[in-house]
Amino acid sequence: MTEEIVRTGGCLCGKSCYQTKGDSPRAIMCHCRYCQKYTGSAFGTQAWFPEDKVTLTSGELSIYENNTELGVWSR
Repeated sequence: MTEEIVRTGGCLCGKSCYQTKGDSPRAIMCHCRYCQKYTGSAFGTQAWFPEDKVTLTSGELSIYENNTELGVWSR
């Protein structure tokens, strides 16, 4: 039996941390102007995981919305 890969991450401020299990079924690299501004790079990278594969290990999460030229983004 193969073990699921465990990854850890969190906010840059360190107040919220999480753990994921398994592989991401969807990952993208975006080159839109918003992602460039948001990351300070030429692109933004995002990975999605099913909710049952993500565990919040510290802190709490909240909804964040940002109006951009591309519409409203919610996180």
